[in-house]
Amino acid sequence: MIIFIILLVILGKNFYVFFRLWHILPEGKILLIAAAILLVLCFFVGMLGEGLLPSSIVGLAYRIGTAWFFIALYLLLIFLCLDVLSLVLPMHKILHENWLTIGILAFSLTTVFVYGYFNYRNKQRVELNLTINKPISPLKIVAISDLHLGYNIGTAELDEWIKLINLENPDLVLITGDIIDNHIVGVAKQNFSFEKIKSRYGVYACLGNHEYIGNSSKINQSLDFLRSAKITVLRDTALLINNEFYLIGRDDRTNLKRKSLPELLQTLDTTKPVILLDHQPFNLDDTEKNGIDLQVSGHTHSGQLLPFSWIVNLMYENPHGYLRKNNSHIYVSSGIGIWGGKFRIGTRSEYAVINISQELNPQPQSHSCLTQPCNGQNAKFTSCASGTIPKNENSPLATTWQRLRRTDCCLPQRGNDQDERIAACHSVAMTKTNGLPLATAWQRPGQTDYCLPQCGNDQDEHIATYYNVAMTNTNGLPLNTTWQRLKHSIYTSLKHYVPIEKGFLALATKVASHLQPFVRIIKSYKSYQNI
Repeated sequence: MIIFIILLVILGKNFYVFFRLWHILPEGKILLIAAAILLVLCFFVGMLGEGLLPSSIVGLAYRIGTAWFFIALYLLLIFLCLDVLSLVLPMHKILHENWLTIGILAFSLTTVFVYGYFNYRNKQRVELNLTINKPISPLKIVAISDLHLGYNIGTAELDEWIKLINLENPDLVLITGDIIDNHIVGVAKQNFSFEKIKSRYGVYACLGNHEYIGNSSKINQSLDFLRSAKITVLRDTALLINNEFYLIGRDDRTNLKRKSLPELLQTLDTTKPVILLDHQPFNLDDTEKNGIDLQVSGHTHSGQLLPFSWIVNLMYENPHGYLRKNNSHIYVSSGIGIWGGKFRIGTRSEYAVINISQELNPQPQSHSCLTQPCNGQNAKFTSCASGTIPKNENSPLATTWQRLRRTDCCLPQRGNDQDERIAACHSVAMTKTNGLPLATAWQRPGQTDYCLPQCGNDQDEHIATYYNVAMTNTNGLPLNTTWQRLKHSIYTSLKHYVPIEKGFLALATKVASHLQPFVRIIKSYKSYQNI
């Protein structure tokens, strides 16, 4: 049933795009029909032709078909926007037999996708310098993800990546899944090898969902290939490296029977650093709760192309980049490779260089702040860390959920949550709050007069109302108070507090409400023309 729906969506997308192109193209429509058949056929041959046709034909069809897949998505978005505009504006001349429209579309798409190709080819080096509060010698890691080797990415491109890795002279090389693309034949017929990588402790990998895609024997074929390519695969396995730190590789969540983190950790000495490879960055709270020092993930591609990266941002707590949850460092790579057409628009291909060292002066834990109801008042934090409040009256304590969960509850800088900006906005002197931050968190007793939602940051109450989130669902902790901060944890709000459909419906409603003034202006203009 799912396959039938996917097939229907792909065919429907192509029909709509070629239907629109048919009306815009003044002549040469027979060629358009031929192109439509060829491009759609290439996509299905590239995805399903393995074992039925020669690999050279399947590989060519895959490259053409997946490139068209993304181009057609952009055409779909363009035509949908034009059709919506045609409801309020005269668009007939633009959408019917117009060479100028064809020229603008061709030039725009060529420019965007040529940029996307060169942006993909430009591999970005991301460096992270992390400290952990466990004994460890300085450790240099190069982490890559989502290679998608096969018909689209061959040995020549892999050799370029290996050169970049070797320039770093790493102690350890980590690969967080999706090493293989859709087809095992595409890699089996090429001489892929990671043997040229020079590292002190070797090359280790966990499995991704693409290692499972295919028939029931695909996973065994994938494992055979990875071992022959000189990669140590950790599949729900933990290794002690140099008697100094543990490296855990989780099986992909495609395997519903994979071990839980507590099961993987139960025999380990967790006074030693623990590094985790987990392809899909879900359930990051488990990472924090189980005391993982560093987790490296991939899978998201950071959306690969705009505007799809916006959707990915809604799906994951941390869709890309670095996140710290108390003592747990988490990095989600956007991938060094790519699925399908080689285009990166609004995202990047990258490899991460992670330098780990021991924290010389570990800070006190702040778990007490996270487990008690907090409304941002200083008195609520007296049990935090050392149990005292800093003497400096100009050092307000943490007032937002993101700051509470990030690190210490007592922050040295003034003006959390841009309190000073809100104070200026409402002409409220900071002294009126007796040194406390203004009322930017949920229901601060006795100071709600200074909390006006129309000015400054988005207020918690409005955010809670918008997502139909009861404050009790956060155990009394305030929600994020700005949209910029909220977007990093919107996945949690949508997944755990309300059904995902309500979240997207609320988001769509919000977007529609912002578009209303423009629609009214357009309608007024149209009415003026009819007078």
